[in-house]
Amino acid sequence: MKKLIVSGCSWCDNNFISVFHPELDCSWPKWPEMLAEKIGMECINLGKCGAGSEYIYNSLLETVTHTSDVGLVIAAWSKSERRDWQRPDNTWRINRCKKNSSW
Repeated sequence: MKKLIVSGCSWCDNNFISVFHPELDCSWPKWPEMLAEKIGMECINLGKCGAGSEYIYNSLLETVTHTSDVGLVIAAWSKSERRDWQRPDNTWRINRCKKNSSW
């Protein structure tokens, strides 16, 4: 079966927890799973809350290069003020800055 590979921020994240309403049950199916079902593909959802462009790009690149039967790849780009980087242990550090601030 062909695979749909998606990476993005909280709009994609299967494990999304609302910061503003932590008691809210967010276990509903997210759009990547719904799309995969509609187009008949297996979903590989790499979405992560707060993810920035570095994570989105690198997670897609890493997954695409190690996955067979790729049918569709979607980069759900996030806000530009997000900054993230990969640590030596391959985990990701995600940070946000205020608009109009510098690094």
